[in-house]
Amino acid sequence: MLCGRQFQLNERIKDMRLLTYIRKRISQHMNPEGFQQILPNHWQPGMENTHVVAVDAVVYEVDVKSPNS
Repeated sequence: MLCGRQFQLNERIKDMRLLTYIRKRISQHMNPEGFQQILPNHWQPGMENTHVVAVDAVVYEVDVKSPNS
């Protein structure tokens, strides 16, 4: 659902500028610093080993190239 309209699974948004407009509007009203303070406090009860820093392997796979390139 987007802007109150339900799309079918095979239906696409034809005007890609619409998505850009929506992203811009959301970014104008977002407060990322606020999220950084609120979310950890919300998730804290369900988290274990908060003293450990872990990084997803996807971060390192960005520069991996296939043998054929």
